[in-house]
Amino acid sequence: MAGEDSVDGRVHNSTVASIVLALLSLAASTHAQTTVVATSRVQHATPAKSDVSGAKIEVRRASGYLFVRPRVNGRQSGWFFFDTGADIMCVDSGVVARVGAKRLGSASATGMTASFKTQLYRIRDFQLGPVKLKNETFMAVDLASYSKELGLPIAGICGYQFISRSVIDIDPALSFLSIHPAGFRLEPTNIQWNTVRFDGKTPMIQCSFEGNNRGLFRIDTGSNSTVDFFTSAVKRFSLLTQRATTDSQFGGAGGFAKSKKGQVLYFEFGGYRFEKPTVGFQLGEAGVISNSIVDGNIGMGFLSQFRIVLDYPRGRIGFIPVGGENPSRIL
Repeated sequence: MAGEDSVDGRVHNSTVASIVLALLSLAASTHAQTTVVATSRVQHATPAKSDVSGAKIEVRRASGYLFVRPRVNGRQSGWFFFDTGADIMCVDSGVVARVGAKRLGSASATGMTASFKTQLYRIRDFQLGPVKLKNETFMAVDLASYSKELGLPIAGICGYQFISRSVIDIDPALSFLSIHPAGFRLEPTNIQWNTVRFDGKTPMIQCSFEGNNRGLFRIDTGSNSTVDFFTSAVKRFSLLTQRATTDSQFGGAGGFAKSKKGQVLYFEFGGYRFEKPTVGFQLGEAGVISNSIVDGNIGMGFLSQFRIVLDYPRGRIGFIPVGGENPSRIL
């Protein structure tokens, strides 16, 4: 989950984004006989006996983010950020004891702007709609201040382990998500399918932008930005040359890093083009934003303009513009 800027006085969104500790790429350094390995291999989960065809799951929206309410070890413990940018599932440190999570050890993790130490736990079962995960590893994070900030009891982050084992239909016009077990074929009318690749466990698609340039960008429902160009892309494509920008800050796991804000002539993905959007140009030299393979991160500033189907088991993500229009005519 990427952070948001603190420019233009939008401190509320910036604070929430930076503290939630998303876009958590777990490093290979763990202790207490625990190993978590980043892989793009998709595994299947167990369909819940109550519903093997699919389910409509209530979703809350706050400050541009999506929240779902799963059952953790058989009980509802609060709301979870629904975050395609989270490489690992997370649980609030205040909820750990209440749900009976088993401590596994400590680990090093790489956030958006730096690396840090954290604790790992095992949760017996995690169920959202027809899909149940068993004995998954969760990372502990302190979300108490964000629960207070957003007025929601936030219990964790729903990331890759769940999303990769489901087929999920996200329609911004509806108050629910549709979740199906892996293997379910969903083919909405007029959908534009894109081949998905993975940066660790974060989905990426190919996009194009001004100057007929192309690159790989992460799809991150845990960010409320439009798109953030990572440091290597800013340098490689000379994106700050002769461009009017304002100073900003980019927040994520690990703290804040310097960045710029400005317009590009266009940004295009999923067969649709955004004209003259305001985007972020990252300048940090550590954390995920220093990634030299990925060119940037697409957030809900763009993604909220689409109905989105996440189908990792088939290696694809689909987009349908809200109202059937090209987003360049919506914004």
